[in-house]
Amino acid sequence: MNLTNGLEYIGAFGIEPDLFVRLQSSHLEGGHWQRFVDEVDNGLLWHLSQGEKVYLCDCGSRSRNGVPRTIWQGIPIIRACCERAWHLEFHPVMVKGMNVSRWWAELKLDLRKYRYFRKHLQTDEVRFVGRSFRSTMDGRRVA
Repeated sequence: MNLTNGLEYIGAFGIEPDLFVRLQSSHLEGGHWQRFVDEVDNGLLWHLSQGEKVYLCDCGSRSRNGVPRTIWQGIPIIRACCERAWHLEFHPVMVKGMNVSRWWAELKLDLRKYRYFRKHLQTDEVRFVGRSFRSTMDGRRVA
């Protein structure tokens, strides 16, 4: 469950979250890839390394379809970091239907935090998916 809008709409997703993370789309918007990669929670990495299917629930208000940047850009980046650090089969990095694997391969990211979980790996696949819907709140409190 991503914070702020994800938490505000906790009941709307129909799942009971057991982990809350804050993934800042502002890091993605600014091209601060290392900052974004570093803020991924250890609990999230643990669940992914155990082969659990993890849902990132968030709401978007800027795009017509309501899919926020943390889902359409963040999830592919986190998945690719896990695949690289855990020596899993590498899947194309797809962002908005475009294969950005060449760009991704050129990034020099410090993945030490991710590599730590390799010794606990219980999967050969990173099962990280997004769930979202359109929000009109964009971080504003419910009245």
